[in-house]
Amino acid sequence: MVGISCLYRYCNKRPTCTSSATTIITNRVFAVRKLHQAANIDSIPPPPTIITDEGIMVHQADPSTTGNGLGLVWGSVLWPSGVSLAKYLSWRGCGFIRSKRILELGCGTGIVGLTLAKNLQAQHVTLTDSESALWPVLRRSIDANHIPQDSVSIHELDWRDPSTFLLTTNKSNTQQQRQPVDLVVAADVLYSGMDKLFARALAAHLPSLSETGNDDDATNTAEAIIACPYRSDSPLMGFFEASMRLGLEFDRLENNQGQAVGSYHGVDCASAFDGSQFVPLETKHQLQHVAGQPTFSSVNVKQVQIFRARRVHGTATEAASIRRVGRI
Repeated sequence: MVGISCLYRYCNKRPTCTSSATTIITNRVFAVRKLHQAANIDSIPPPPTIITDEGIMVHQADPSTTGNGLGLVWGSVLWPSGVSLAKYLSWRGCGFIRSKRILELGCGTGIVGLTLAKNLQAQHVTLTDSESALWPVLRRSIDANHIPQDSVSIHELDWRDPSTFLLTTNKSNTQQQRQPVDLVVAADVLYSGMDKLFARALAAHLPSLSETGNDDDATNTAEAIIACPYRSDSPLMGFFEASMRLGLEFDRLENNQGQAVGSYHGVDCASAFDGSQFVPLETKHQLQHVAGQPTFSSVNVKQVQIFRARRVHGTATEAASIRRVGRI
């Protein structure tokens, strides 16, 4: 039995960013299932429910079973970037979030969106992911946190399929009409081969002032806040380059020593974020540095970087109209 539990723990690690590695891990998951069948074990206990420092109850599920045998569903597990981003936005407080319409891309367990909906008085939060197997887990968390049904919704949004995007276009257009969002959030969504797909999805949900009808009010510009863990094989630079070609610019959240700030369970938000500010990433050298050789504050133990993205040219409609991301 020790061998089975050890193999399960190995399978439950986040996969590396190659299809071959994912295939190897998937094969090991099937091996675990065969061992459990042979040992007459009905199921592996799911990961525990977590209550965050901010009082949010987050349900999780075993990624090897959430997808009903069709593959690993890693969004069913809580990851450090989501914790860090939820803590940062909690530190910003209700004054920043109140009455905003929020869109979370690749929501997974929904920790960020749930925090905004329950604690920070967001007007409405839309949780999106391509894995519909997550919906029961998300609904359990929504109910457990007593979040009103009219303040949060779930939408299946597949970055590979622009027809699922929540677009803001005029009614004469065949694309679906949606009210624009004020803030897009995402945590731990960048993996090899996903950089351009995520760049397109993000740019397609950050409208220009003309698209929102706020041409004369630059303060109403929608923005995105994204949390990414440092990984040596992260496609962060490719994501930056693709997003900039789609009209976005980036800042990074730093302390006064130029280090990336972040937080985790048990870390006080004030000690993590007091004195921090978003610093523009204006040169290719800056982008390459944060993508390849970032430095981190002493309390940022999970080495998470938090970025802000805003549109400076182009439109969300143009981004969504790109059918082949290889052309970005």
